[in-house]
Amino acid sequence: MVTIPGRIDPDETARAELISFMSRFQAAKRTAYQALRRGKKTGEIVKDLYRKFFPNARWCQWAVEDAEATIESQKEQVKMHVSDLEAKIEKAAEKLERTKDKLHRQGIKTRLEKKHLDAGEAYTVRVVRKDGRFDCFISFPLKSDPLLFPDRNQDLAGIDLNPDVVAVTVALPNGNLKVSRCFFSPDLVQASHEKREWIAGNLANEVADWLASLGVRQVALEELFFAQDHDTNKEFNRITHNFTKKLLFTRLIVALRKRGIAVFTVPAAYTSLIGFFKYAETYGLNAHQAAAFVIARRALGFKEKVPKALIQKLLGRPPGEGWTHWKLWGKLYGMFKATRKKIARSFNIKGFTPSVWVETIFAESG
Repeated sequence: MVTIPGRIDPDETARAELISFMSRFQAAKRTAYQALRRGKKTGEIVKDLYRKFFPNARWCQWAVEDAEATIESQKEQVKMHVSDLEAKIEKAAEKLERTKDKLHRQGIKTRLEKKHLDAGEAYTVRVVRKDGRFDCFISFPLKSDPLLFPDRNQDLAGIDLNPDVVAVTVALPNGNLKVSRCFFSPDLVQASHEKREWIAGNLANEVADWLASLGVRQVALEELFFAQDHDTNKEFNRITHNFTKKLLFTRLIVALRKRGIAVFTVPAAYTSLIGFFKYAETYGLNAHQAAAFVIARRALGFKEKVPKALIQKLLGRPPGEGWTHWKLWGKLYGMFKATRKKIARSFNIKGFTPSVWVETIFAESG
């Protein structure tokens, strides 16, 4: 959806009517919300609102739809909240196992105790009353992409979203690298909600303008996946909470589509791992740029084979029946994650290159 903000300045008569209507509509929405929670059917609720608030079936239907959207949003938030808390609890339990300091252990236990796991061409106009003024928001859907699948005869850009940087890598139709760039935005994770919206919009426009200047007409992003690698560290949790990936994802799609660039999504599995171990050193890319390269290649239909040197190390023998490259990437991911967890207590792993990681992983595994 594209939303155009505006402001209206009604006279006293229109102002009074508008305030009265807004009050009745909000009351109708609250009534519909409670009725839906009690299990009443939509048709019955619309009839009740028609009798109690205003004799306009369309407005009554909109009130019910708003209430339904609120309930669905709450359900999704509960699922995400439970998933996030489970991840935090698992992380805290791991920390508790290796923490010896009594005070530190007590702090982790206290935080664990705080988790409650039960816990078409049409347009729309919405008027919001705030600080004595009336702001209006006109929204309409962008036209659908004419392409159902990426064009494998054209360049395609992959985008990797992260809290402080958006990495964009353009792949040629033959799967080779064309160009790559990082768009840094360290303020995004620290900003207030309102400023974060502004920063995300500017960042999305900067990315879209750059791609348009290169003549890129198609882009791929990872499918949204909300589970996060949570920690019990307060600063880390604040950063991941403040970074609204969905916000940036949405702003990018709108900015790209407004410039006539088609947008596709691909599965997110192992993009960072494959990019890091297969392309980072080869092309001189950082981890995020390499992940964006894999996203672009995946959208173009390329299958990522495990390098021969890694196959030998992972299998310890020539490939036999039943093995697949996908299974080997999964095996490497498991070994990498376990090794990183083990040595992170004793080493600064930020500067580890793919080659160093390979040596370390297989040294740890014997």
